[in-house]
Amino acid sequence: MAKKFSKKSPNYLVNTIKIGVVAITLLLATTFTAKADAVINVPGNNYGFDKAYVGGCPTGSLTINNPNGYSYAINTDGFKDCGALTSVTFNGAVYFILYGAFYNCGALTSITFTQTTPPDIDDNSHQNKAFGGVPNTCKVFVPFKTTDANLALYTSRLQAAGYIGTIERLPKPPQKTTKIGRINIKQGKVEIKPRE
Repeated sequence: MAKKFSKKSPNYLVNTIKIGVVAITLLLATTFTAKADAVINVPGNNYGFDKAYVGGCPTGSLTINNPNGYSYAINTDGFKDCGALTSVTFNGAVYFILYGAFYNCGALTSITFTQTTPPDIDDNSHQNKAFGGVPNTCKVFVPFKTTDANLALYTSRLQAAGYIGTIERLPKPPQKTTKIGRINIKQGKVEIKPRE
């Protein structure tokens, strides 16, 4: 089960920053080891995630699940220099991506957002850009329902944060249909008979 780290946690430097009205706790580990694919299930509001939270740099994919819409951030330099990280998927809203978050992740091939409105991305020009050093072959995918205005906003925020690849809408998922054979309405009751 996920937990918030305290100032007493070994090998961690804990900082809290305030962005607007939300305080985000930053966890920075002093040593890192490689880890296979990583999954983070956001446990609550005001968490900040990084490679220390998942036990080191993922050597494949990173998936962050946020079905409850909690406010969280990818920490400053959170996954910086994770050279074997190949894909990132944000299932549910991500609210803040801080500077250096995916800096120098040279193996990234895709970043997928499932929210139609882009997150706030720190573009601090005096620090490492959040997506600086990500190859231009990496693609960002956004939902097919993303409006043109939000696609432009994704583009401007990602480019300001050092991203130089392409941004594409995901294809529309196929419609689920159920074929029915016959509908009978008798005395106010509806009866649906499946196709034989």
